[in-house]
Amino acid sequence: MCKHIHYICHFNKDKSFLLCQRDNELDIHELSSEKDVIVDELGRRYSPIHIGMNDRREALKLKLNAMVDTLNSEEEIQAFVKNFASVKPTIDAIRLHNAEIPPLPQNKEIIPVNKKIIPQRRLFSTKKKTSNAAQR
Repeated sequence: MCKHIHYICHFNKDKSFLLCQRDNELDIHELSSEKDVIVDELGRRYSPIHIGMNDRREALKLKLNAMVDTLNSEEEIQAFVKNFASVKPTIDAIRLHNAEIPPLPQNKEIIPVNKKIIPQRRLFSTKKKTSNAAQR
């Protein structure tokens, strides 16, 4: 079975290689130019991460103001307030979570592979329950 899958994958790879057009800009012939090509490729991409934090904040403010300005009825306002009420607790939880993340320990100690591990606490009682008649 494995031979057949590898044959099909090999065939599909060759077929897709012939169908797609090659991008010669990404061909790297020298090891020294590899870093330059990577930097150029990453510099060309435009994503929300590359937009400054202040620009994103301003765009968000404009969106929210435009949305609030378009509210026409009391029901729309109530729906907006109801959905917007969960934003602050969510942001507070994210801030708390980011503050609580401890740094990874820099433990230089080598622990043997066959070391006995500490078992996890049980989530249920293992104590045998007795009936009321037996307690008397």
